[in-house]
Amino acid sequence: IENVLLATNKDKAIIVSHSMGGILSRYYIKFGSGSTKVYKLVTIGSPHYGVRDKLKFLTDIGLGASESIQMKPNSDFLNSLNYPSDSLVPSYTISGNNKGCLTDDCDGVVYVSRSKLKMATKAMVFEGSQYEHSSMLQQPEVAKQVLDYVKT
Repeated sequence: IENVLLATNKDKAIIVSHSMGGILSRYYIKFGSGSTKVYKLVTIGSPHYGVRDKLKFLTDIGLGASESIQMKPNSDFLNSLNYPSDSLVPSYTISGNNKGCLTDDCDGVVYVSRSKLKMATKAMVFEGSQYEHSSMLQQPEVAKQVLDYVKT
């Protein structure tokens, strides 16, 4: 971020991130110096409120890495990010729903309900098979929405 601010001669930056990048960006904003250096945050398919149950199951039986445990819903780590507010700068979320989960809307990795920031300025959900967790980044509609959020 420091390099971006220096190169652009700006006081604050806009961060656009995908998946865990959204979690890392929010950590930087809340616990680093990001609250004074980030103007806006756009996240795409980020598990703000935890990963889907199938992935959580792997950590429950000891097959996930120790850091994966912190991505379980209501983990100490996620609770520290999400409360009292999950958005310390203007935040925008983009989620995909490719019907890849049996029990709830999701992009195959992250449930839509867990990817939306409760205090987000705006949230958008794209529906269709092309909006799988990774491939949604290649969709023109997602790119257009990111640009709209950046310009807002």
